[in-house]
Amino acid sequence: MAQLPWPAHQFVDYWGRAESWRSLPLPQRLKLLRLAASIHDAASLEAALAHSGVSLLHEAVASAAAVGAILAPEVLLRREAGSLNPTTLYVACAQGQLDALRWLASSSDFLGAAMRHPLHLGHAAQEACHGGHAAVLSWLRQELSHNPGVDDLVQLAACAARNGHAALMQEL
Repeated sequence: MAQLPWPAHQFVDYWGRAESWRSLPLPQRLKLLRLAASIHDAASLEAALAHSGVSLLHEAVASAAAVGAILAPEVLLRREAGSLNPTTLYVACAQGQLDALRWLASSSDFLGAAMRHPLHLGHAAQEACHGGHAAVLSWLRQELSHNPGVDDLVQLAACAARNGHAALMQEL
């Protein structure tokens, strides 16, 4: 995640040109794109999208979801450049980003039938437990009708306990 305040003007001035990106290897270009996606600045994101040459845009969306930056998925989907995959759901759950989850549920077909599959919801719930996010578990139950069985609850409690979230473990 970037430091705040974000130097948006300087970022766009330097990275808003194709020649600035040419010498960077793909991993560095991807890292800069993730950074621009997670900072909540449309001009920085647009500059990175225009010149990075990165096609792994779902990783940028996941980075944005991890910090609750809803702007990036909106921009990527509007440009039809991004794709949402289960990783976006998982990182939003792991980081407790309810606003990003609400956006995913209301603004796209992302959380359609495939994402409501028990396998995806189970993994999302595990990520929420690893992060200690009881509110995310509640949201998964209420909004996506995730109803874990007894064995699943034991596994969720173990996920919470492994990361020191004793109160969540007891709640489960």
